[in-house]
Amino acid sequence: MKIKAFRLLPAILTGALLISIAAACSSKTQKDGTDEATCDETEGKFTTDSVFYADSVAGTDGFSVIVKFGGQYPVGEESPVVDSIRLTIAQMLSAAPVDKFTPPSKSLLSNGQALVDSTGRAAMRDMQEEWDGSWGMENMCTFRPIFINDIVITYWFENYIYGGGAHGFSANLARSYDRSTGRQFTWDEVIPGGMTPQLRELILSGLWMQYFNKDKDQTGNINDVLQLVDGKLELPSYAPQIMPHGIRFSYGEYEIAAYCWGEPSCLIPYSSLKPFLSKKMQSVADKNTADVVKDRQPGK
Repeated sequence: MKIKAFRLLPAILTGALLISIAAACSSKTQKDGTDEATCDETEGKFTTDSVFYADSVAGTDGFSVIVKFGGQYPVGEESPVVDSIRLTIAQMLSAAPVDKFTPPSKSLLSNGQALVDSTGRAAMRDMQEEWDGSWGMENMCTFRPIFINDIVITYWFENYIYGGGAHGFSANLARSYDRSTGRQFTWDEVIPGGMTPQLRELILSGLWMQYFNKDKDQTGNINDVLQLVDGKLELPSYAPQIMPHGIRFSYGEYEIAAYCWGEPSCLIPYSSLKPFLSKKMQSVADKNTADVVKDRQPGK
């Protein structure tokens, strides 16, 4: 099956629960023992509305073009962090590279439903221009806050796009924002010393135990699975994911390991990361210092 070229737009996971919140987020242990962010009203207010766009066009042999965009969009009083999150959502939906992204008008950014309608229609139009009806195409994207306190807001994005061929492209990632400035946290701001041998060992151990060997059926060793040369693991290209009890280190498809492994990730608790953290992240860590964290990616 040939692959048609079209302008990549992020995609969204189906079946996401879309709700309006005016809440902060914290950690909750699930029945299966995993740890996941949930919302309460204990720290600060952050209001969102549910927005959703879906459309499809059927072709021959049962194939269709499908677009689904939606999630929890920041509403209410504008602030640097609200503006920044809205811009990120718009960029994710447009899939334009950061250096080539043209922000929508302020009026469109202030209306989440209008934004997903506009970008959804554009995605459908672009795909139909390259589609002859003989294979399926999908473009889906969802977004929601997963952790909020008085220092940071972390937003989760789940993306999937398929344009033919053996498999589609997924990108499940988070963006963490400074509540006071609206800036997205970078690795330099979270771990100013960068990757050290000690930190590398923590991440390698976390990846092995939480992701690759969590079911105890993976043989071999972490270097073989990751296809690393001398264990030289670097920090992820994905930005740091600041969570209630630790930092999630998440790698994209093909960044480490084979495609079949997806997007390897692990959550390292703040208690283990304290020697490596910036002063601001030390403040986050002081609020949550759990020694053991059983990780579960949002939505999984």
